[in-house]
Amino acid sequence: MYKNIPFGLYKYGYIEDIDGINESNIYEYYKKLISECKIDIFISGDIEGKKVIETIKNNENIKKLNERDPIYEKKNRVPEIGKEKEIKDKMEVTQGNLVLGLLIEEESKREKYVAVIYNAILGGTATSKMFQIVREKYSLAYTASSSYIRHKNSIFIRCGIEIENYEKALNLIKEQLQDMKEGNFDDQDIKNAKTRHSINDKINSR
Repeated sequence: MYKNIPFGLYKYGYIEDIDGINESNIYEYYKKLISECKIDIFISGDIEGKKVIETIKNNENIKKLNERDPIYEKKNRVPEIGKEKEIKDKMEVTQGNLVLGLLIEEESKREKYVAVIYNAILGGTATSKMFQIVREKYSLAYTASSSYIRHKNSIFIRCGIEIENYEKALNLIKEQLQDMKEGNFDDQDIKNAKTRHSINDKINSR
């Protein structure tokens, strides 16, 4: 889904790249990182603003840093919209992972909140369509849920399935997406989603 975009890189790297890494080029990259990359300083706790600023300005290590126009990827790099792709990685196992990535085109604050509620109804809670229908009613998945990644404006549906149930599970998931598109949910679903979201916000803010 995010091929050729930094977000699509595996966070632990790729084993085939190891042979090209040595003590010399990795040190050169480290120096490049220190001298060119964007730097963010985070401070939390019971602090005095002016005192913190002075502490940062007087820090010997920070003084050594050069002024820079930071080189980093802009957040607006997104996958191609409207083109469905299917990728299959095969292993000699009986259980598999079925993942669907959905890209949301709207990026306003209001639409992001709508996406949170949409995701909760689709697969974000124990009362969601994914859990109640795909997992409980039809028993096509050991696990069935979805998550909304706000900073990428994407929803990822994840199911643990028997490999032989791939097509059945995929078709049933697409039925739930069509249900959402047609508005086949009620006020109670929306209320439950908002309540759940409110609880999570309170937990995350502690």
